[in-house]
Amino acid sequence: MYYVFSLYHLMTNNKIERNQKIVWVLVIFLFNIIGSIIYLLIHNRKIKTN
Repeated sequence: MYYVFSLYHLMTNNKIERNQKIVWVLVIFLFNIIGSIIYLLIHNRKIKTN
C-alpha cells in the first residue's frame, strides 16, 4: 500500500525533475516498502525545510 501511495505522490509532484523521478521509481520498485518509506521521509523533510 505504501508503494502505491508513494508512486502516485511521486508522479503527481511537479517539483521533482524527470531524472529524479526515474531514480525514485527504481528505488521504490527495488526496495518496495522500505524504498517507499525512504522516499516519503526524504520528501517530507524537504517540504518542511522550504
